[in-house]
Amino acid sequence: TNKGMQHTRRVVSSFPQICGRYNSILFRSYSTRQESGNVQMVFDRKIKTMQRNAAASAPNSSEYDYIKSEIAARLCDRLNDVLNHKFENVLDLGCDSGHILKHIGNRPDLKTFIMADPAEQVLNRDKHLDSQYAVKPQRMVVDEEGKLPFSDGQFDLVMSNLSMHWINDLPDFSNKCVEF
Repeated sequence: TNKGMQHTRRVVSSFPQICGRYNSILFRSYSTRQESGNVQMVFDRKIKTMQRNAAASAPNSSEYDYIKSEIAARLCDRLNDVLNHKFENVLDLGCDSGHILKHIGNRPDLKTFIMADPAEQVLNRDKHLDSQYAVKPQRMVVDEEGKLPFSDGQFDLVMSNLSMHWINDLPDFSNKCVEF
């Protein structure tokens, strides 16, 4: 086995030499690896926003929302388990087209619902449905990794449905959410 390991090391270490000028093609990356402070920038947020906006502009884009809708339904169902607490001011960070809104938009205790997402076309895709909710949502184009325009203690509930995995600095993002 030791002989096999040596052979493997030789092949792997000589791979870049064999590929020569084709290295950049073979090892193309869709993420950035630039350091920003102590945070490794794994995802290129601008490219991801462009991809999401392009997907939202497709005529049948809502057909592919079934997973986000199901997870939003389960998240909102758990709110019913929290007894004796009113969620009057709610923030949905990385809201997509409003999957959480569809499930809590008619709660009697809801007074303010803010939807924040960096992709404007995604954010506004289902805006025409806003009239069916008891509370008209406020839609804001906001990059979750940037400075957020909210004040401490502004919200009773901060939710995020299948979008936090695109955050480069998750600990910082989590700290911001706790402050709101």
